[in-house]
Amino acid sequence: EHGNTDGSPNLPEGPTGGATIGWAVTITGCGSDPITEGAAVLKHSIHLASVHGNLGGRYDYKMYAIYHPDGEKCAKTLESLGYTLVRRETPV
Repeated sequence: EHGNTDGSPNLPEGPTGGATIGWAVTITGCGSDPITEGAAVLKHSIHLASVHGNLGGRYDYKMYAIYHPDGEKCAKTLESLGYTLVRRETPV
């Protein structure tokens, strides 16, 4: 099946009964500017537009931080914000 009768795609159901959308940030290393503040602002905006916010969103969300081992120290700061950390080496 390619979609629902209203034309929307079939998406996996989240804990609220609606679909869950995955959002990801990537971290390749730790630079001079901390990433925590930007990641927090991004998550807050997504939260407001989700079923949990006040903008009438229809979908739940899950946050991921995909990081290279060189960026582990910076990635760890996102755990407390609710990001799921995914460690990956550089692709071949």
